[in-house]
Amino acid sequence: MPAEDSRTLEQAFAVLGRAQALSIRGDEQIRYGRSTWRTLDLCNEAGISINVYDEPGLAHAHSPRADEGIKLSIYSLKPDWDWKPLARHLLNEIEKIWPEKTKFRGPGGQIVSFEDAMQGRP
Repeated sequence: MPAEDSRTLEQAFAVLGRAQALSIRGDEQIRYGRSTWRTLDLCNEAGISINVYDEPGLAHAHSPRADEGIKLSIYSLKPDWDWKPLARHLLNEIEKIWPEKTKFRGPGGQIVSFEDAMQGRP
């Protein structure tokens, strides 16, 4: 994700955070003037956590993993909280910004459908 795209994602997270009463936090490691990794997190008192993790340093290192893109995780720390409506809303917003760019991966890294991804992990 280019730096410009990370700012766009940060803005989308800020809008979602305000609308859903979520706190936002970001972090980044810079080495030799380049971003090695960066994270963006949204969370709330109900226990929902949305995390985006990006490793732009992989492209500079010519790692084959550089093509995997950013990783988005959505989970609840409380078993009774339904994270799916919020996840669907966020994914719809991401789809509007970056049409047909989202891929979902299962526990083994295999690509899965949106509906399978929305089942969550046990």
